[in-house]
Amino acid sequence: MKEKIKKFEISILRPAQLILILLVIIFGINKFWFLLAAGIMGLFYLGIIGGNLHPLQSAADLAKGPLTTPAAKEELKTIPPKQSNILVGHACTRIGILLGFGAGITSFNTYHMSWFLAVIIGLLVATMTGTILKVIFKTAP
Repeated sequence: MKEKIKKFEISILRPAQLILILLVIIFGINKFWFLLAAGIMGLFYLGIIGGNLHPLQSAADLAKGPLTTPAAKEELKTIPPKQSNILVGHACTRIGILLGFGAGITSFNTYHMSWFLAVIIGLLVATMTGTILKVIFKTAP
């Protein structure tokens, strides 16, 4: 059970961070300022998701590595399985929100859809992504 946090961190958060960093660089080079701001906000929100996934670590511990430091190893030992399941479930929901926000912004800005349709697309993507991740990581009750 405690490995869920580690598995989620490696398989979801790290690739999402790399993709967002790449997108921010591309948006900056191409002078897509609105998308650049959204990407930076997405990186900040991803950091919040990662921070909430490790409640017993300080910001300094997380900066050193959320999975490899002595504080991280101690955290994995002390968090009960039920709580780690809840933490990963909340992280799945938040990743869904992040992807839904990205889909909505992309629909509105890149594909020039109406704001109403972009909101609906964002809500659908957020709901589906969060649900699928909860099923994959077996956090749904």
